[in-house]
Amino acid sequence: MVRDAQRRADNLTGATEARNNPRNVARRIEDLEKSHRATARQLNGYSFTRYGYTETHEPATGDRAERLRIELADLDQQLTHWRKVLADLTTDGTKMYGPDDISVGDFVYRSSRMRVLRVNKKSVTVEYGPLTSTVKYHDIRAHRRAGDAENEATIETRPDPKDT
Repeated sequence: MVRDAQRRADNLTGATEARNNPRNVARRIEDLEKSHRATARQLNGYSFTRYGYTETHEPATGDRAERLRIELADLDQQLTHWRKVLADLTTDGTKMYGPDDISVGDFVYRSSRMRVLRVNKKSVTVEYGPLTSTVKYHDIRAHRRAGDAENEATIETRPDPKDT
């Protein structure tokens, strides 16, 4: 009975740590922002052109518009909450990288050390062996400037909470 309670408590602790992992929180914010934009488009109407054909969607009206407004308000509340959680995590010393932190030629670490080929708004393009890959900023675990002596041998990483 006591072991079972301890196991449940350990599972709850692990779930909370995973839920509040900075990378998971950043991904959650990104997904909520995407949902917010899609809902706002449905509410306000939109059009797009593909293959020379323009498709137009009228703004939502009536009950549907009201449901979309409620959904937008809910998404706004969720975004406010998770942005605060992320701000608290970064205040506690967790580094979240962005385009101002990284330059072409620097090294980043996700699962291994990779040289940065291009810095984008939401990600970096890296050299991954003979290929290139894209790494979103919230997936970067460590960063070293090009030319640092440490880069030639190693790169210091922040521990991944999943590994503990």
